[in-house]
Amino acid sequence: MTVPMLVDAFVERINSEPREAQPLAEVPESLREASSERYKIPDDWTGWRIVHSDNRDRMDVLQRRIGRRFPSSFLDLVSRFSFPAFEHGPLLYFANHSEETFWDLSRKLFLDPTMSPMLLSAGFIQIGNPFFYNYDPVCFDCNLAATEPRLVQLDHEAILCDGEIQIVSEIAPSFIDLLKAAVE
Repeated sequence: MTVPMLVDAFVERINSEPREAQPLAEVPESLREASSERYKIPDDWTGWRIVHSDNRDRMDVLQRRIGRRFPSSFLDLVSRFSFPAFEHGPLLYFANHSEETFWDLSRKLFLDPTMSPMLLSAGFIQIGNPFFYNYDPVCFDCNLAATEPRLVQLDHEAILCDGEIQIVSEIAPSFIDLLKAAVE
């Protein structure tokens, strides 16, 4: 299966499963899904879906800003699709859309004045957290000469309190492996 086919299968899987409603302020209108009567969603919340979107230019700008390239599998996802932040498996994926919300990837990569620059200078690209409101960064470890680097969870307290990078766990050997696990 090619990377685009794997990404498409992942998106289809996410869109076909029940998804937690999100606050209206975090979901651009283009990603909102009409709420079903069987789900009791408060008025200020909405259903959502992943949608096709050409984000190539935005991703080029973001990669130049961080001074690194995303692995091709992750780049395929964020270049071709828009989505709000969502949890699936061991990862909260930061949002990827044209509006800069709190959870947006282009914002979260630079939001923490201590941790963000330290991660990037140490060779880590954060793409999420283990789950909503857990502050440990989940990052690509770009320190090895791999075209598809491993995904790791780092200890945020070690970074913020001690100025040290400590890997808590490996989330997946690569983003491709994470996608495969999600669709199988």
